[in-house]
Amino acid sequence: MKQWTESIYTVAHHVSRRLARAGIVAVPALLLGSGPASAQSQLVYYNPISVYANSNYVTCSAPSGNPHQDFTYFGKDPAATELFASAGSGPPHASAVLSAPDIAVAIADAAGASTGPCAASGSANAVVTGRATAYDPQGRPSVKLAARIRAAAVTSGAGPLDPQGGFAVRIASALDADPFFTLDPNGNFLSIFMPQLFNSAVYWITASLNGTNNPNGIGTTEVCDSVAGCASLNGFSYEFDRTVVFEGPPGALYVQFSAAADADTLVIVDPIITAAPDNPDVVVTIDGPVGGPAFDPLAGVTAADLTARGLDPTPFIDVGFLSSGSTTTTSSSTTTSSSTTTTTLPPACPPAPTPGCQSAMAQRSLLKISRGTTPEQHRTTWKWVSSGTVATGDFGDPTATTTYALCVYDQTGLLMTATAPAGGTCAGRACWIGTSTGAKYANKTLVPDGLKQVSLKAGAAGQAKIAVAGTGANLPVPTLPLAPPVHVQLRRQDASTCWDATYPTGLPNTATTFKALSE
Repeated sequence: MKQWTESIYTVAHHVSRRLARAGIVAVPALLLGSGPASAQSQLVYYNPISVYANSNYVTCSAPSGNPHQDFTYFGKDPAATELFASAGSGPPHASAVLSAPDIAVAIADAAGASTGPCAASGSANAVVTGRATAYDPQGRPSVKLAARIRAAAVTSGAGPLDPQGGFAVRIASALDADPFFTLDPNGNFLSIFMPQLFNSAVYWITASLNGTNNPNGIGTTEVCDSVAGCASLNGFSYEFDRTVVFEGPPGALYVQFSAAADADTLVIVDPIITAAPDNPDVVVTIDGPVGGPAFDPLAGVTAADLTARGLDPTPFIDVGFLSSGSTTTTSSSTTTSSSTTTTTLPPACPPAPTPGCQSAMAQRSLLKISRGTTPEQHRTTWKWVSSGTVATGDFGDPTATTTYALCVYDQTGLLMTATAPAGGTCAGRACWIGTSTGAKYANKTLVPDGLKQVSLKAGAAGQAKIAVAGTGANLPVPTLPLAPPVHVQLRRQDASTCWDATYPTGLPNTATTFKALSE
Protein backbone atom coordinates (compact mmCIF):
# COMPACT_ATOMS: atom_id res chain seq x y z
CA MET A 1 0.00 0.00 0.00
CA LYS A 2 2.89 2.41 0.75
CA GLN A 3 4.29 2.06 -2.77
CA TRP A 4 0.85 2.58 -4.31
CA THR A 5 0.25 5.67 -2.19
CA GLU A 6 3.54 7.19 -3.28
CA SER A 7 2.79 6.59 -6.95
CA ILE A 8 -0.60 8.29 -6.66
CA TYR A 9 0.84 11.37 -5.00
CA THR A 10 3.55 11.57 -7.67
CA VAL A 11 0.85 11.67 -10.34
CA ALA A 12 -1.17 14.27 -8.46
CA HIS A 13 1.78 16.62 -8.07
CA HIS A 14 2.81 16.13 -11.69
CA VAL A 15 -0.64 17.00 -13.01
CA SER A 16 -1.16 19.91 -10.64
CA ARG A 17 1.64 21.88 -12.29
CA ARG A 18 -0.57 22.09 -15.35
CA LEU A 19 -3.97 22.41 -13.72
CA ALA A 20 -3.44 24.46 -10.59
CA ARG A 21 -4.79 27.54 -12.31
CA ALA A 22 -7.99 25.70 -13.17
CA GLY A 23 -8.29 24.24 -9.67
CA ILE A 24 -8.57 20.54 -10.52
CA VAL A 25 -8.83 18.19 -7.55
CA ALA A 26 -5.15 17.24 -7.76
CA VAL A 27 -4.69 20.39 -5.66
CA PRO A 28 -5.85 19.37 -2.13
CA ALA A 29 -7.24 22.77 -1.11
CA LEU A 30 -9.08 25.25 -3.32
CA LEU A 31 -8.25 28.76 -2.13
CA LEU A 32 -11.19 31.05 -2.76
CA GLY A 33 -10.41 34.07 -0.59
CA SER A 34 -7.59 36.52 -0.22
CA GLY A 35 -5.72 34.68 2.51
CA PRO A 36 -5.61 31.80 5.00
CA ALA A 37 -7.97 31.33 7.90
CA SER A 38 -7.50 33.78 10.77
CA ALA A 39 -8.24 33.49 14.45
CA GLN A 40 -11.76 34.70 13.75
CA SER A 41 -12.32 32.28 10.87
CA GLN A 42 -14.54 29.26 11.25
CA LEU A 43 -13.47 25.74 10.29
CA VAL A 44 -16.41 23.52 9.29
CA TYR A 45 -16.28 19.79 8.53
CA TYR A 46 -18.76 18.68 5.89
CA ASN A 47 -20.27 15.53 4.44
CA PRO A 48 -17.78 14.24 1.84
CA ILE A 49 -20.69 13.40 -0.50
CA SER A 50 -20.67 16.75 -2.23
CA VAL A 51 -20.33 18.72 -5.44
CA TYR A 52 -18.22 21.75 -6.30
CA ALA A 53 -18.39 23.94 -9.41
CA ASN A 54 -16.50 27.11 -10.23
CA SER A 55 -16.16 29.31 -13.28
CA ASN A 56 -14.24 32.48 -14.01
CA TYR A 57 -14.25 34.83 -16.98
CA VAL A 58 -11.65 37.58 -17.47
CA THR A 59 -11.20 40.27 -20.12
CA CYS A 60 -9.00 43.33 -20.34
CA SER A 61 -11.01 45.09 -23.05
CA ALA A 62 -12.89 47.39 -20.68
CA PRO A 63 -11.40 50.72 -19.54
CA SER A 64 -11.34 49.59 -15.91
CA GLY A 65 -8.57 47.10 -16.62
CA ASN A 66 -9.44 43.49 -15.73
CA PRO A 67 -13.15 43.08 -15.05
CA HIS A 68 -14.16 39.50 -14.39
CA GLN A 69 -17.18 37.42 -13.48
CA ASP A 70 -16.82 34.56 -11.03
CA PHE A 71 -19.34 32.06 -9.71
CA THR A 72 -18.89 29.19 -7.29
CA TYR A 73 -21.36 26.47 -6.25
CA PHE A 74 -20.53 24.21 -3.33
CA GLY A 75 -22.78 21.76 -1.54
CA LYS A 76 -25.40 19.16 -2.37
CA ASP A 77 -28.82 19.73 -3.87
CA PRO A 78 -30.67 16.40 -4.18
CA ALA A 79 -33.67 18.08 -5.81
CA ALA A 80 -31.69 19.50 -8.71
CA THR A 81 -31.33 17.85 -12.09
CA GLU A 82 -28.40 20.02 -13.10
CA LEU A 83 -26.14 22.37 -11.20
CA PHE A 84 -24.49 25.18 -13.14
CA ALA A 85 -21.73 27.61 -12.39
CA SER A 86 -21.45 29.97 -15.35
CA ALA A 87 -19.71 33.27 -15.99
CA GLY A 88 -19.16 35.48 -19.00
CA SER A 89 -21.18 37.15 -21.70
CA GLY A 90 -21.13 36.63 -25.43
CA PRO A 91 -19.08 33.87 -27.08
CA PRO A 92 -16.31 33.94 -24.45
CA HIS A 93 -17.63 32.14 -21.38
CA ALA A 94 -16.84 29.58 -18.73
CA SER A 95 -19.18 27.07 -17.14
CA ALA A 96 -19.11 23.97 -14.98
CA VAL A 97 -22.05 21.56 -14.99
CA LEU A 98 -22.94 18.88 -12.45
CA SER A 99 -26.01 16.64 -12.53
CA ALA A 100 -27.71 15.12 -9.48
CA PRO A 101 -28.95 13.03 -7.77
CA ASP A 102 -29.12 9.80 -9.78
CA ILE A 103 -26.73 10.64 -12.60
CA ALA A 104 -23.60 12.71 -12.74
CA VAL A 105 -21.23 14.17 -15.28
CA ALA A 106 -18.50 16.64 -14.46
CA ILE A 107 -18.17 19.12 -17.32
CA ALA A 108 -15.74 22.00 -17.61
CA ASP A 109 -16.24 24.25 -20.64
CA ALA A 110 -14.14 27.36 -21.22
CA ALA A 111 -14.13 29.59 -24.28
CA GLY A 112 -11.89 32.49 -25.18
CA ALA A 113 -11.65 35.01 -27.97
CA SER A 114 -9.04 37.50 -29.07
CA THR A 115 -10.15 41.03 -28.21
CA GLY A 116 -7.63 43.24 -29.97
CA PRO A 117 -4.64 44.13 -27.80
CA CYS A 118 -5.63 41.62 -25.12
CA ALA A 119 -7.60 38.41 -24.78
CA ALA A 120 -10.83 37.34 -23.11
CA SER A 121 -10.68 33.93 -21.54
CA GLY A 122 -12.61 31.65 -19.24
CA SER A 123 -11.72 28.84 -16.88
CA ALA A 124 -13.97 26.33 -15.16
CA ASN A 125 -13.75 23.27 -12.97
CA ALA A 126 -16.16 20.76 -11.44
CA VAL A 127 -15.58 18.17 -8.69
CA VAL A 128 -18.07 15.47 -7.65
CA THR A 129 -17.65 13.09 -4.70
CA GLY A 130 -20.13 10.25 -4.21
CA ARG A 131 -20.45 6.81 -2.69
CA ALA A 132 -21.73 3.54 -4.17
CA THR A 133 -22.81 0.77 -1.76
CA ALA A 134 -23.27 -2.87 -2.79
CA TYR A 135 -25.83 -5.09 -1.07
CA ASP A 136 -25.86 -8.82 -1.79
CA PRO A 137 -29.24 -10.49 -1.09
CA GLN A 138 -27.50 -13.89 -1.09
CA GLY A 139 -24.96 -12.92 1.58
CA ARG A 140 -21.90 -13.95 -0.41
CA PRO A 141 -18.53 -13.01 1.11
CA SER A 142 -17.33 -11.45 -2.15
CA VAL A 143 -19.11 -9.63 -4.99
CA LYS A 144 -18.08 -7.76 -8.11
CA LEU A 145 -18.90 -4.19 -9.16
CA ALA A 146 -18.26 -2.72 -12.60
CA ALA A 147 -17.23 0.90 -13.08
CA ARG A 148 -17.34 2.20 -16.64
CA ILE A 149 -15.37 5.42 -16.94
CA ARG A 150 -15.76 7.60 -20.02
CA ALA A 151 -13.93 10.87 -20.56
CA ALA A 152 -13.10 13.22 -23.41
CA ALA A 153 -10.95 16.37 -23.42
CA VAL A 154 -10.37 18.68 -26.39
CA THR A 155 -8.54 22.00 -26.82
CA SER A 156 -8.73 24.32 -29.82
CA GLY A 157 -5.00 23.99 -30.49
CA ALA A 158 -2.08 26.35 -30.14
CA GLY A 159 -3.00 29.98 -29.65
CA PRO A 160 -2.44 33.10 -27.55
CA LEU A 161 -4.80 31.93 -24.78
CA ASP A 162 -2.80 28.86 -23.69
CA PRO A 163 -5.70 26.35 -23.86
CA GLN A 164 -5.43 23.48 -21.41
CA GLY A 165 -7.55 21.15 -19.32
CA GLY A 166 -7.80 17.73 -17.80
CA PHE A 167 -9.77 15.25 -15.75
CA ALA A 168 -9.26 12.88 -12.84
CA VAL A 169 -11.17 9.88 -11.45
CA ARG A 170 -10.41 8.11 -8.17
CA ILE A 171 -12.25 5.14 -6.67
CA ALA A 172 -11.37 4.18 -3.10
CA SER A 173 -12.62 2.06 -0.23
CA ALA A 174 -12.15 4.86 2.33
CA LEU A 175 -11.40 8.56 2.70
CA ASP A 176 -7.93 9.72 3.74
CA ALA A 177 -9.18 12.46 6.06
CA ASP A 178 -12.27 14.46 6.88
CA PRO A 179 -12.93 17.28 4.39
CA PHE A 180 -13.52 20.80 5.68
CA PHE A 181 -13.91 24.39 4.57
CA THR A 182 -13.03 27.67 6.26
CA LEU A 183 -15.22 30.76 6.46
CA ASP A 184 -14.27 34.32 7.23
CA PRO A 185 -16.12 36.23 9.98
CA ASN A 186 -18.75 37.27 7.41
CA GLY A 187 -19.48 33.69 6.38
CA ASN A 188 -17.64 33.82 3.04
CA PHE A 189 -15.59 30.85 1.83
CA LEU A 190 -11.83 31.20 2.30
CA SER A 191 -10.77 27.70 1.28
CA ILE A 192 -12.20 24.25 0.69
CA PHE A 193 -10.24 21.11 1.54
CA MET A 194 -11.75 18.59 -0.84
CA PRO A 195 -12.31 14.91 0.09
CA GLN A 196 -9.08 12.97 -0.57
CA LEU A 197 -9.06 9.40 -1.96
CA PHE A 198 -5.36 8.56 -2.19
CA ASN A 199 -4.41 6.08 0.54
CA SER A 200 -7.18 3.50 -0.09
CA ALA A 201 -7.50 3.94 -3.85
CA VAL A 202 -8.34 0.82 -5.85
CA TYR A 203 -8.36 2.60 -9.23
CA TRP A 204 -7.37 6.07 -10.45
CA ILE A 205 -6.64 7.97 -13.65
CA THR A 206 -5.45 11.52 -14.29
CA ALA A 207 -5.02 13.26 -17.64
CA SER A 208 -3.54 16.68 -18.45
CA LEU A 209 -4.08 18.18 -21.91
CA ASN A 210 -2.15 21.23 -23.12
CA GLY A 211 -2.61 22.88 -26.50
CA THR A 212 0.64 24.85 -26.55
CA ASN A 213 3.29 23.18 -24.39
CA ASN A 214 4.85 21.15 -27.18
CA PRO A 215 7.85 22.23 -29.29
CA ASN A 216 6.16 20.79 -32.38
CA GLY A 217 3.10 22.99 -31.87
CA ILE A 218 0.68 20.05 -31.95
CA GLY A 219 -0.34 19.82 -28.31
CA THR A 220 0.39 17.12 -25.78
CA THR A 221 -1.45 14.92 -23.30
CA GLU A 222 0.08 13.39 -20.20
CA VAL A 223 -2.02 10.55 -18.80
CA CYS A 224 -1.44 8.11 -15.93
CA ASP A 225 -3.64 5.40 -14.47
CA SER A 226 -3.18 2.58 -11.97
CA VAL A 227 -3.54 -0.12 -14.65
CA ALA A 228 -1.48 1.02 -17.65
CA GLY A 229 1.01 3.43 -16.03
CA CYS A 230 1.94 6.77 -17.63
CA ALA A 231 2.27 7.99 -21.21
CA SER A 232 2.91 11.26 -23.04
CA LEU A 233 0.91 11.62 -26.26
CA ASN A 234 0.74 14.23 -29.02
CA GLY A 235 -2.52 15.83 -30.08
CA PHE A 236 -5.13 18.41 -29.15
CA SER A 237 -7.63 15.85 -27.84
CA TYR A 238 -7.86 12.75 -25.70
CA GLU A 239 -10.56 10.16 -25.08
CA PHE A 240 -10.86 7.36 -22.55
CA ASP A 241 -13.32 4.47 -22.14
CA ARG A 242 -12.56 1.66 -19.71
CA THR A 243 -14.59 -0.72 -17.55
CA VAL A 244 -12.92 -1.68 -14.27
CA VAL A 245 -14.26 -4.60 -12.21
CA PHE A 246 -13.74 -4.53 -8.43
CA GLU A 247 -14.06 -7.71 -6.40
CA GLY A 248 -14.47 -7.64 -2.65
CA PRO A 249 -16.94 -7.94 0.25
CA PRO A 250 -20.23 -6.04 -0.04
CA GLY A 251 -19.83 -2.50 1.18
CA ALA A 252 -19.10 1.02 0.04
CA LEU A 253 -16.79 2.61 -2.53
CA TYR A 254 -16.09 6.33 -2.65
CA VAL A 255 -15.92 7.83 -6.14
CA GLN A 256 -14.49 11.23 -6.99
CA PHE A 257 -14.20 12.73 -10.45
CA SER A 258 -13.25 16.16 -11.68
CA ALA A 259 -12.88 18.16 -14.87
CA ALA A 260 -10.99 21.41 -15.52
CA ALA A 261 -10.80 23.62 -18.60
CA ASP A 262 -9.03 26.85 -19.47
CA ALA A 263 -9.34 28.93 -22.65
CA ASP A 264 -11.06 27.16 -25.57
CA THR A 265 -11.21 23.74 -23.92
CA LEU A 266 -14.07 21.31 -23.23
CA VAL A 267 -13.71 18.37 -20.80
CA ILE A 268 -16.35 15.79 -19.81
CA VAL A 269 -15.95 12.81 -17.48
CA ASP A 270 -18.65 10.31 -16.49
CA PRO A 271 -18.25 7.19 -14.28
CA ILE A 272 -21.13 4.70 -14.09
CA ILE A 273 -21.13 2.04 -11.35
CA THR A 274 -23.28 -1.08 -11.55
CA ALA A 275 -23.27 -4.72 -10.48
CA ALA A 276 -20.88 -6.80 -12.62
CA PRO A 277 -22.39 -9.41 -15.00
CA ASP A 278 -21.05 -12.21 -12.74
CA ASN A 279 -23.55 -11.22 -10.01
CA PRO A 280 -26.41 -9.23 -11.58
CA ASP A 281 -28.59 -9.67 -8.47
CA VAL A 282 -26.30 -7.44 -6.40
CA VAL A 283 -28.04 -4.14 -5.63
CA VAL A 284 -25.93 -0.99 -6.00
CA THR A 285 -27.28 2.11 -4.27
CA ILE A 286 -25.86 5.58 -4.78
CA ASP A 287 -25.33 8.27 -2.16
CA GLY A 288 -24.63 11.43 -4.06
CA PRO A 289 -24.46 12.09 -7.79
CA VAL A 290 -22.60 9.10 -9.22
CA GLY A 291 -23.42 6.96 -12.24
CA GLY A 292 -26.26 6.71 -14.73
CA PRO A 293 -26.35 6.23 -18.50
CA ALA A 294 -29.34 8.46 -19.31
CA PHE A 295 -27.87 11.95 -18.92
CA ASP A 296 -27.01 13.74 -22.18
CA PRO A 297 -24.07 16.02 -21.31
CA LEU A 298 -24.16 17.84 -24.66
CA ALA A 299 -27.91 18.18 -25.13
CA GLY A 300 -28.64 20.64 -27.94
CA VAL A 301 -25.01 20.71 -29.10
CA THR A 302 -24.06 19.32 -32.50
CA ALA A 303 -20.74 18.21 -33.92
CA ALA A 304 -20.87 21.23 -36.18
CA ASP A 305 -21.21 23.52 -33.16
CA LEU A 306 -17.99 22.18 -31.68
CA THR A 307 -16.20 22.34 -35.01
CA ALA A 308 -17.17 26.01 -35.32
CA ARG A 309 -15.44 26.63 -31.98
CA GLY A 310 -12.30 24.91 -33.22
CA LEU A 311 -12.94 21.83 -31.05
CA ASP A 312 -12.68 18.36 -32.58
CA PRO A 313 -16.02 16.56 -31.85
CA THR A 314 -14.57 13.10 -32.57
CA PRO A 315 -13.63 12.13 -28.98
CA PHE A 316 -17.09 13.10 -27.69
CA ILE A 317 -18.69 11.03 -30.46
CA ASP A 318 -16.43 8.03 -29.84
CA VAL A 319 -17.26 7.73 -26.13
CA GLY A 320 -20.99 8.38 -26.64
CA PHE A 321 -21.35 11.94 -25.37
CA LEU A 322 -22.40 13.33 -28.77
CA SER A 323 -24.22 12.05 -31.85
CA SER A 324 -22.10 12.05 -34.98
CA GLY A 325 -23.73 14.16 -37.71
CA SER A 326 -21.80 15.24 -40.79
CA THR A 327 -18.55 17.03 -40.06
CA THR A 328 -14.94 17.05 -41.22
CA THR A 329 -12.10 17.46 -38.74
CA THR A 330 -8.37 17.67 -39.06
CA SER A 331 -7.29 17.75 -35.40
CA SER A 332 -5.09 15.05 -33.95
CA SER A 333 -6.84 12.68 -31.54
CA THR A 334 -5.51 9.91 -29.34
CA THR A 335 -7.83 7.10 -28.21
CA THR A 336 -7.55 4.69 -25.33
CA SER A 337 -9.53 1.63 -26.38
CA SER A 338 -12.12 0.00 -24.15
CA SER A 339 -10.77 -2.60 -21.76
CA THR A 340 -11.59 -4.40 -18.53
CA THR A 341 -9.45 -5.04 -15.49
CA THR A 342 -10.07 -6.63 -12.10
CA THR A 343 -8.70 -5.72 -8.69
CA THR A 344 -9.44 -6.73 -5.11
CA LEU A 345 -10.86 -4.48 -2.40
CA PRO A 346 -9.54 -4.51 1.15
CA PRO A 347 -11.46 -6.87 3.46
CA ALA A 348 -14.44 -5.78 5.56
CA CYS A 349 -16.84 -7.50 7.95
CA PRO A 350 -17.56 -11.04 6.70
CA PRO A 351 -21.22 -12.03 6.25
CA ALA A 352 -21.08 -14.24 9.37
CA PRO A 353 -18.86 -14.29 12.49
CA THR A 354 -15.57 -16.11 11.94
CA PRO A 355 -13.85 -18.42 14.45
CA GLY A 356 -10.46 -17.76 15.98
CA CYS A 357 -11.13 -14.47 17.77
CA GLN A 358 -10.28 -14.03 21.45
CA SER A 359 -13.52 -14.12 23.44
CA ALA A 360 -14.41 -11.78 26.27
CA MET A 361 -14.19 -12.87 29.89
CA ALA A 362 -17.57 -14.19 31.08
CA GLN A 363 -20.04 -11.41 31.91
CA ARG A 364 -17.38 -8.76 31.15
CA SER A 365 -18.48 -7.42 27.78
CA LEU A 366 -21.25 -4.87 27.37
CA LEU A 367 -23.15 -4.03 24.19
CA LYS A 368 -25.64 -1.20 23.98
CA ILE A 369 -27.36 -0.06 20.78
CA SER A 370 -29.81 2.86 20.84
CA ARG A 371 -31.92 3.87 17.87
CA GLY A 372 -32.97 7.50 18.25
CA THR A 373 -36.00 9.28 16.89
CA THR A 374 -33.63 11.01 14.45
CA PRO A 375 -30.42 9.58 12.90
CA GLU A 376 -28.36 12.12 14.85
CA GLN A 377 -29.50 10.41 18.08
CA HIS A 378 -28.27 6.91 17.17
CA ARG A 379 -25.75 5.46 19.65
CA THR A 380 -23.61 2.32 19.97
CA THR A 381 -21.27 1.32 22.80
CA TRP A 382 -19.18 -1.84 23.02
CA LYS A 383 -16.89 -2.69 25.96
CA TRP A 384 -14.72 -5.79 26.12
CA VAL A 385 -12.45 -7.33 28.82
CA SER A 386 -10.01 -10.08 27.88
CA SER A 387 -10.21 -13.76 28.76
CA GLY A 388 -6.50 -14.15 27.98
CA THR A 389 -3.36 -12.12 27.41
CA VAL A 390 -3.37 -9.43 24.72
CA ALA A 391 0.03 -8.08 23.61
CA THR A 392 0.50 -4.52 22.40
CA GLY A 393 1.69 -5.88 19.04
CA ASP A 394 -1.64 -7.67 18.59
CA PHE A 395 -3.20 -4.28 17.81
CA GLY A 396 -0.96 -3.63 14.78
CA ASP A 397 -0.27 0.02 13.94
CA PRO A 398 -3.55 1.93 13.59
CA THR A 399 -1.62 5.22 13.41
CA ALA A 400 -0.41 4.16 9.95
CA THR A 401 -1.66 0.89 8.47
CA THR A 402 -4.22 -0.96 10.65
CA THR A 403 -7.89 -0.17 10.02
CA TYR A 404 -10.46 -1.54 12.45
CA ALA A 405 -14.04 -2.66 11.77
CA LEU A 406 -16.78 -3.22 14.35
CA CYS A 407 -19.06 -6.00 13.13
CA VAL A 408 -22.46 -6.77 14.69
CA TYR A 409 -24.49 -9.91 13.88
CA ASP A 410 -27.68 -11.63 14.98
CA GLN A 411 -29.51 -14.72 13.69
CA THR A 412 -30.32 -12.93 10.42
CA GLY A 413 -26.65 -12.24 9.60
CA LEU A 414 -24.46 -9.14 9.42
CA LEU A 415 -26.32 -6.10 10.79
CA MET A 416 -23.72 -3.38 11.10
CA THR A 417 -20.24 -2.46 9.89
CA ALA A 418 -18.49 0.61 11.30
CA THR A 419 -14.85 1.35 10.56
CA ALA A 420 -12.07 3.36 12.17
CA PRO A 421 -9.63 3.89 9.27
CA ALA A 422 -5.89 3.77 9.83
CA GLY A 423 -3.98 7.03 10.10
CA GLY A 424 -5.71 10.16 8.87
CA THR A 425 -6.63 13.43 10.53
CA CYS A 426 -9.82 14.13 12.48
CA ALA A 427 -10.82 17.72 13.25
CA GLY A 428 -7.30 18.86 12.41
CA ARG A 429 -5.52 16.30 14.63
CA ALA A 430 -4.28 12.75 14.15
CA CYS A 431 -7.23 10.37 14.48
CA TRP A 432 -5.09 7.70 16.16
CA ILE A 433 -2.42 8.18 18.81
CA GLY A 434 -0.17 5.41 20.08
CA THR A 435 0.09 4.65 23.81
CA SER A 436 2.44 2.48 25.87
CA THR A 437 -0.20 -0.29 25.94
CA GLY A 438 -1.98 0.17 22.60
CA ALA A 439 -3.73 3.05 20.85
CA LYS A 440 -6.64 5.48 21.06
CA TYR A 441 -8.91 6.83 18.32
CA ALA A 442 -10.89 10.09 18.55
CA ASN A 443 -13.02 11.48 15.73
CA LYS A 444 -15.43 14.33 16.46
CA THR A 445 -16.44 14.59 12.81
CA LEU A 446 -17.91 11.04 12.85
CA VAL A 447 -16.71 10.34 9.29
CA PRO A 448 -16.97 7.81 7.71
CA ASP A 449 -19.16 5.49 9.84
CA GLY A 450 -20.01 7.36 13.02
CA LEU A 451 -17.32 5.94 15.32
CA LYS A 452 -16.31 8.60 17.83
CA GLN A 453 -13.87 6.76 20.10
CA VAL A 454 -11.87 3.53 20.12
CA SER A 455 -9.57 2.51 22.97
CA LEU A 456 -7.19 -0.46 22.71
CA LYS A 457 -5.33 -1.51 25.89
CA ALA A 458 -3.09 -4.58 26.11
CA GLY A 459 -2.62 -6.64 29.25
CA ALA A 460 -3.06 -9.98 31.01
CA ALA A 461 -6.35 -11.87 31.32
CA GLY A 462 -8.92 -9.59 32.89
CA GLN A 463 -6.67 -6.55 32.33
CA ALA A 464 -6.70 -6.04 28.55
CA LYS A 465 -9.61 -3.87 27.50
CA ILE A 466 -11.28 -2.57 24.33
CA ALA A 467 -13.92 0.15 24.15
CA VAL A 468 -15.75 1.42 21.05
CA ALA A 469 -18.32 4.24 20.93
CA GLY A 470 -20.25 5.61 17.96
CA THR A 471 -22.98 8.16 17.41
CA GLY A 472 -24.82 10.21 14.82
CA ALA A 473 -26.32 9.93 11.36
CA ASN A 474 -23.29 8.20 9.82
CA LEU A 475 -23.54 5.31 12.28
CA PRO A 476 -25.30 2.38 10.51
CA VAL A 477 -27.45 1.38 13.50
CA PRO A 478 -29.59 -1.69 12.67
CA THR A 479 -33.35 -1.86 13.00
CA LEU A 480 -34.36 -2.99 16.49
CA PRO A 481 -35.27 -5.29 18.18
CA LEU A 482 -32.54 -7.81 17.35
CA ALA A 483 -32.82 -11.59 16.99
CA PRO A 484 -30.45 -13.10 19.64
CA PRO A 485 -27.97 -14.49 20.03
CA VAL A 486 -26.09 -11.33 19.07
CA HIS A 487 -22.42 -11.58 18.15
CA VAL A 488 -19.90 -8.70 18.02
CA GLN A 489 -16.39 -8.81 16.58
CA LEU A 490 -13.74 -6.09 16.38
CA ARG A 491 -11.52 -7.02 13.45
CA ARG A 492 -8.15 -5.84 12.18
CA GLN A 493 -8.34 -5.23 8.43
CA ASP A 494 -4.67 -6.04 7.78
CA ALA A 495 -4.55 -9.36 9.68
CA SER A 496 -6.79 -12.15 10.97
CA THR A 497 -6.57 -10.89 14.58
CA CYS A 498 -9.96 -10.17 16.15
CA TRP A 499 -11.81 -9.97 19.47
CA ASP A 500 -15.42 -11.00 20.07
CA ALA A 501 -18.30 -11.51 22.46
CA THR A 502 -21.67 -13.29 22.32
CA TYR A 503 -24.90 -12.03 23.89
CA PRO A 504 -27.56 -14.75 24.31
CA THR A 505 -30.32 -12.29 25.13
CA GLY A 506 -30.96 -8.61 25.54
CA LEU A 507 -32.50 -6.82 28.51
CA PRO A 508 -34.00 -4.68 27.17
CA ASN A 509 -34.44 -5.64 23.51
CA THR A 510 -37.01 -3.19 22.17
CA ALA A 511 -37.61 -1.07 19.08
CA THR A 512 -35.32 1.63 20.52
CA THR A 513 -32.73 -0.13 22.72
CA PHE A 514 -30.70 -3.33 22.90
CA LYS A 515 -28.51 -3.81 25.98
CA ALA A 516 -26.79 -6.98 27.13
CA LEU A 517 -23.85 -8.55 28.97
CA SER A 518 -21.85 -11.29 27.26
CA GLU A 519 -22.25 -14.96 28.15
